[in-house]
Amino acid sequence: MRFTLTIYTQSIIMTYLKRLALVLSLTAITTFAATAVQAETRVAYKSAKTTSSYYQMGVQIAEAMKSGSDGNIIVTVEES
Repeated sequence: MRFTLTIYTQSIIMTYLKRLALVLSLTAITTFAATAVQAETRVAYKSAKTTSSYYQMGVQIAEAMKSGSDGNIIVTVEES
């Protein structure tokens, strides 16, 4: 049994493949863009006891880093 595609069938297959390629391309671009938007840097800062002025200074540094980097750098202040 020999299988022969007609020109019409070949055209349908090519159209389908072009649409599939477009959908896959758009999916890849959307995934890359979403990943790039969510990129951020996290930093852990060890400080003194929570009752000390050094800890409060660490909190202020963390807030300044977050606002200065438009939220791209997140500093977590931890008690040592």
